Amino acid sequence: MNSCTDKSTKNFNKDCITFINDKEGGEIQRRLKDFTLVALRSGISTGVSNKLGNVLLFWIELKRRLDPKYETKTLQYVYQLEHIMPQKWEDNWKDVVYVDENGNTLPDNEKSKADRYIKIYSLGNMTLLNGRLNASIGNKDFKTKMEGMGRKKGVIKYSSLSVTKDDLVEKIYRQNKQWNEQTIIEREKYLGDEIISLWG
Repeated sequence: MNSCTDKSTKNFNKDCITFINDKEGGEIQRRLKDFTLVALRSGISTGVSNKLGNVLLFWIELKRRLDPKYETKTLQYVYQLEHIMPQKWEDNWKDVVYVDENGNTLPDNEKSKADRYIKIYSLGNMTLLNGRLNASIGNKDFKTKMEGMGRKKGVIKYSSLSVTKDDLVEKIYRQNKQWNEQTIIEREKYLGDEIISLWG
């Protein structure tokens, strides 16, 4: 299954040949009718694999580089995917209050915990770094993860890309905002907008 759209990838090779040979684009248009933007948004809000997250974020980065305000240097596909709120969040993020998409506080219960685990695997909680974070930093609280600790560098030192520098360092960290479910949902929405604008 394609984790971004919930569609089967069983005949992927045959489909690619069909699309290549479809000079008029009729088959592509017919298939697109089965695809909805709601399915896309749902697909990037939960269960995004590291591989897919890496590709989508790199794709968004390339699109952003078309804007004259960004450097237009060539990018190589060599970046490391990082979950901002770590997969093992309970070690150092348990003090981060559970919130909904509007920032309303949620009860500290099993449902809130389960919802947080889901958001860990949202595209909104992923970023690309131009180096691998030390494992001891990767699971730390947001401030330590961003700044680093001692000789161990944090996200800021590896934030050469817009999807990290602009989205996390400038919009969240430098504004003293909390990284939580609300922030993740906001980011997955605007990243979803960027993906939709790329697909047209």
